[in-house]
Amino acid sequence: MTGGTVTTSGSTSRGLFASGADADFTATGVSFMMAGQESHGAFAQSGARIALNGVTISTTGENAAGATARLGASLTMSGGSLLTTGIGAHGVDVESGSAVTAAGLRVTATGPDASALFMTGPAGTLQTANVSESKLTSAAAPAIKVLGGAANVQLAGAVVTGNGIWLSVADGTAPGLLGLNADSSILRGAALTTGTSTSNIVLQNGTVWNLTGDSNVTNLTNRESSILFSPPVGGVFKALTTANYVGASGTQHVPWQRRFTLRQAHHQRRQRDRQLVLVHHQRRRSWR
Repeated sequence: MTGGTVTTSGSTSRGLFASGADADFTATGVSFMMAGQESHGAFAQSGARIALNGVTISTTGENAAGATARLGASLTMSGGSLLTTGIGAHGVDVESGSAVTAAGLRVTATGPDASALFMTGPAGTLQTANVSESKLTSAAAPAIKVLGGAANVQLAGAVVTGNGIWLSVADGTAPGLLGLNADSSILRGAALTTGTSTSNIVLQNGTVWNLTGDSNVTNLTNRESSILFSPPVGGVFKALTTANYVGASGTQHVPWQRRFTLRQAHHQRRQRDRQLVLVHHQRRRSWR
């Protein structure tokens, strides 16, 4: 399918729908405008494959996702944009063993409880997302949300911005288990891991995390990247809590503050090639 505009209205409508392992569809330069509860711009399920090239999708309505992959389906998106405006209307919805690849994509979710990238599944499933040179933005929810199940997220040259929270990992029907690598990316907001969920975060190759609120992750590796703590408000300082921290030439910048809070739940043995660097104004201190 090349060019043109697809407009739908009514609940559960689909702009492009593919189901089954034999289903393989490609749309190029198409504009999808969806209106209605649980409508979807592109919807792949049960092993189907959908490729979107330079496609524009806009949805209005509760739970009206831009692009959805469920039950082992796959979505590939190159260029284009997704805009959702309803409650719980995620930009990209990845569920139950499905996979998404996005390059040069702009995803904006504006409604309450609507994430730019949402991932969920029962125990024993793995949801994956590879996002490069793309922007993930949520106005009223975490930009990336994992709600149960195992998820793997690879960010490269991405910009991720939430409503004060860029990442949420929480229990769903099963605990959430996230492995996330951020390469040369910008992350804005706090990161939260709740319940019995686990988050394994790697920052590398110049990634910048602008930490604006108290955050907790299970395991954090900082390789030649920076964590920038925002200034305190009313004398309240930001805290980053992690069970295990590994810093390989990583830097923590703490402007306007006179103390730095990095809490570790467990003591780690020091290693010669690991260091934690604190920058305050123009003064630098290093602990090995």
